[in-house]
Amino acid sequence: MRDAGLFCTMGSEADGDEGVSEVIGVVLMLSMVISIMATVFTVLSPYLSDINAARSWSALTTNAGAIEERISTAADAANNSVFILPLQLDEGRVVPLLGTERWTIAADLFGNERVDMTLNGTFVEFISVNGTMRRITITGAGVDQVRAVDDLREMIQIDIGNHLPDLMIIDIHDHQDMHIHRLVSVNIDGLRVTSNIDGGTYSIDLVNGAMVQNIPGEAPVITQEPRMRCELVEQNRVRASVALLDINVSAMNSLTRISTLRLQNQGNLALFDDVVRNLDIRVTTSERSIATSTFISELSNEHALYQSIGIEDLYTGFGPVKTSAKTQAITAYPLTASIEFSLSLQTVGVIE
Repeated sequence: MRDAGLFCTMGSEADGDEGVSEVIGVVLMLSMVISIMATVFTVLSPYLSDINAARSWSALTTNAGAIEERISTAADAANNSVFILPLQLDEGRVVPLLGTERWTIAADLFGNERVDMTLNGTFVEFISVNGTMRRITITGAGVDQVRAVDDLREMIQIDIGNHLPDLMIIDIHDHQDMHIHRLVSVNIDGLRVTSNIDGGTYSIDLVNGAMVQNIPGEAPVITQEPRMRCELVEQNRVRASVALLDINVSAMNSLTRISTLRLQNQGNLALFDDVVRNLDIRVTTSERSIATSTFISELSNEHALYQSIGIEDLYTGFGPVKTSAKTQAITAYPLTASIEFSLSLQTVGVIE
């Protein structure tokens, strides 16, 4: 009986040792699995981060494309039409871009007069080559005025005030009350769709119908250019057009995330629709108007190529007048051709 009891006791101890061994084995196996999984996640982490960044960038570009499409739709719609666009910007924002560009377009109209008119800050300077101008009419928010001209061949300077309005139109008439010259100055605002992705700020700018992608550490990529065309339709006749698109962002709060964007057509203006002479288009750009700056620089480079090989007379399209650090000027080529010119301004407002 004692032997049997001893045998049972020894058997129980053996079973206990085996159970402990199994538990230890399982713990070791789990430790190995966790170690392997940690190694796998360490190896895959950069790839997973890239995948998440790619998904976030795709969402950003999708939203920006949808916004641009809806802006274009609103711009072409009837006045006061409203369009609603739901957004999927979990980590992003829509930010207003104020004063990204100012376009100043001037041209001679009726007759043979040449009027040189320059915007210098908030001063406008005029001179009439043939001395036929008699009346200057300035139209714009807070700057409306009519000025009679007495010194026919002297430089005339008019102070606009403390600041230029977003839209200013200056018309000049001659002694027969014919419309001989027009200058239009337009301020352009835009939108930026931005998001923090993988520790960096990614954004897409929507300015004047153009789109620019900004990725940290890379050069900006222009995916859509400004809406400008210039072509030779027949000998000595050029057709040129510029379509400006301003986004009224006065109702926006840049610190608030927007889940729904409400866009309203706030007017379509035809500012030029004439045969013109001495067309002068000047654009004051900022660091946010890369698309326009690049577009005009490419025109200048193409024109310079024609000049360098002695065939400037064959160049057609928009080309440079002169370029400075902040202001770029272009006109239509060939310079001897008559120009059928149209300039439109479409305004789309972001409303509450």
